Amino acid sequence: RAMGTAPVAHREKLDLTDEEFALVSSDIPPIVPRYQTYVDFGDWMEEVWTEMITS
Repeated sequence: RAMGTAPVAHREKLDLTDEEFALVSSDIPPIVPRYQTYVDFGDWMEEVWTEMITS
């Protein structure tokens, strides 16, 4: 309750209230990064990101 991070157990196994659960997690499917994209295009992505945040 006091950690403020998303739980790793299934929701039905938790005794968090709806309000407590909503503060740290969600019932929607997570957004999973496509890590292979970072492997394939990492240098380009870093370059473009740097240009975007510095200009």
